[in-house]
Amino acid sequence: SNPDGGPTLTLSFRNPCASKAGHWTGTGCNECQHLYYGADCTQQCPGVDRTATSLDIPCSGHGLCVDGVWGTGQCLCYSDSVQGHWAGTECNQCDPEWYGASCVSRCPQADPYDMGLLLVCSGHGACDAGRDGTGACQCHSGYTGEECNLFCPVSATYVCSGHGVCQQG
Repeated sequence: SNPDGGPTLTLSFRNPCASKAGHWTGTGCNECQHLYYGADCTQQCPGVDRTATSLDIPCSGHGLCVDGVWGTGQCLCYSDSVQGHWAGTECNQCDPEWYGASCVSRCPQADPYDMGLLLVCSGHGACDAGRDGTGACQCHSGYTGEECNLFCPVSATYVCSGHGVCQQG
């Protein structure tokens, strides 16, 4: 009851788009709600992280989703030194040359031919990349060093002319 004796008015809000199948919004119910895409607004962006905050964050929190009626649902992954270098359909993997939990560390690179072209592990090895990676180069046979940029002297029959052992990096 109303303290001044007048009638009590109760207002309730009903979503005008609730009766339309899909996740619609807008004055004419002609726009997809945030994080939904497609002609019928029924498809949700990939990599939605519901545990980080109360807000839904697409692309594992590492990119932006192309949502909306004309959207594709594709994640456009961040690739910078602050937010990390991300890849994958849900932006939950490091770009191939990056490693660490936040994908902000780059694998060792060198220019083995002095041509102004930096190659991961000098082009003579593979980097332990990825979110759980260490960034260490595993050198191919015949190469050593942190960047696999040192050549092990090899003759037709002997490594190091038969007078030593080349330590593989």
